[in-house]
Amino acid sequence: MAVSVTRSGGIYIEISGDTKKLAASLEEAKRLANMSAKSIGEAFGDAFSERSAAKVTTGLAARFAAARQAAKGLKTDLSAFETHFKNMGRSIGLAGKELETFAQAQAQALQKKNADSFLNSLRAVQRETGLSNEKMNELSKSLGGVGNEFDKAARTSKQACINFAQLYLEAAKLAILKFSGDFFKESFDLAARYETLGVVVQQVGRTAGYPGGGGFACHAQEAIGLPAVALGRQWV
Repeated sequence: MAVSVTRSGGIYIEISGDTKKLAASLEEAKRLANMSAKSIGEAFGDAFSERSAAKVTTGLAARFAAARQAAKGLKTDLSAFETHFKNMGRSIGLAGKELETFAQAQAQALQKKNADSFLNSLRAVQRETGLSNEKMNELSKSLGGVGNEFDKAARTSKQACINFAQLYLEAAKLAILKFSGDFFKESFDLAARYETLGVVVQQVGRTAGYPGGGGFACHAQEAIGLPAVALGRQWV
């Protein structure tokens, strides 16, 4: 990772390094890929077109080149720029511990940016090749990485799946409980309404001269289309 201070006092960070040199290297890789593309396609029984074969091989070359380029900045020391970072902090009114934290944060943000570029390039390699986490760790270490990045990625991915499954299960439980609660509440409410209606019908039947109001209840059920058990068996 190239770092320099401009004449105006600002900092210029070139995460990708010497892009001209990298571009020239990729052009050469592309030329070589195109030369072999036809033979590669034939080796696969023409399952690949020349264009597809060249795209796969040049794409992977670009991923490796980007990872290698980003790896150069993994151990960059930015302590020489502490004063500059602090001057930036003072320009926005920071002082004391806030200023110290600001300077540290600036350095860490730049280092993280470069580390993310490195890891993202390696992840792209794994996506396109299907290489195991073990092989990717070996590649990372050979380029200057820690060598356990893909162990962490695997654990994180596994934990994320476990967390999702747990959340899904809890959501399902809540949905079932809510459905059950709504169902029973509706059932109880309906039963209570029928019971109240039964009492009213019985009283109307008695007033009309029906013994116990029961005979009237039968006529009432037929008239309003209620099921036979709606008003309670005691009214039928």
